[in-house]
Amino acid sequence: MNKDQLKKCGDCGVEPGEMHKAGCDVEQCPECGGQSIGCDCIYAFLSKELDWPGGKMPKDVYNNGPTDEMQETYEKHLAATHPRMPWTGLWPGTEDCRRLDLWSYWGPDYGEQGWQKCSKDHPGASEDLNELRRYSWNPDTQRHE
Repeated sequence: MNKDQLKKCGDCGVEPGEMHKAGCDVEQCPECGGQSIGCDCIYAFLSKELDWPGGKMPKDVYNNGPTDEMQETYEKHLAATHPRMPWTGLWPGTEDCRRLDLWSYWGPDYGEQGWQKCSKDHPGASEDLNELRRYSWNPDTQRHE
C-alpha cells in the first residue's frame, strides 16, 4: 500500500507506526483483537493476577475502571506477552480481510438491501469486517486466522 493512502488515527490522531494515545477508541486489543477500550481482557488478567476476597473483582473496579497501578500491571503483562499494536494507517481488521479475501458491498440481492458477499473486484466492494468476526484471533501473530 502506498504510504500516501495511509491516514492518521481518526480518534487519537497518531501517525502510522505510532502507538495510540491512552483511551483511543480505535486501538485494537493485542490479546483478543477487539476494541481495547471496551474489551474485558484487563479484567480477566487482573482477576487471575490479584488476590481478591472470594476470587472476585470488586464492583468498584468495574464501575470506576482499573486504578493506575492496575493499568500499569496490565501494561507490563502485555509488554511481556502480547505487545500493544501501533496504528497501521488502516482501520483494524482491514489487512486481515484483504489477506483472507473477505469482501462485501452494500446493495440489493434477491430483492433485499444490505451487505452482500462479493469478490474484491465487484463494484463498491470493501473489506468485510462483519465476516472477519467469524475468524479466531491469534494473540501470538496478532491477526485473525
